[in-house]
Amino acid sequence: MQKPEETGLDYRYSHPDQDSNRDRCEMKFVTCLTLGLLLVLSAPLALIASVSAHAAPEQCRMVPDKTEREACYQRQEAARAVRQKQQAVREAEQSKPLEPMTSDDVTLARAMRGICRGC
Repeated sequence: MQKPEETGLDYRYSHPDQDSNRDRCEMKFVTCLTLGLLLVLSAPLALIASVSAHAAPEQCRMVPDKTEREACYQRQEAARAVRQKQQAVREAEQSKPLEPMTSDDVTLARAMRGICRGC
């Protein structure tokens, strides 16, 4: 690293706070630019997600023909039943313990209960 005398600048008359202000301004600019870019890129994704979320449910009450409307309600009921079955399967899988207790564990638990009662 060079000494201030070797840089060619008169270090006695330079203002270090001017350099730090310039660095702060550059950092603010970079931060604002980055946030702006993120907002610009995330807006279309948010719109796509909201459109796909709203397009998913079928509006049966807007169907003018009674037979088509009833068919629509039946499709919705079938889809709801499938979702409920899938959710029940997921909950059943999550509730299973990772390692079932073996008979050795049961024996050890009984022995520990016999040794220490409220100590």
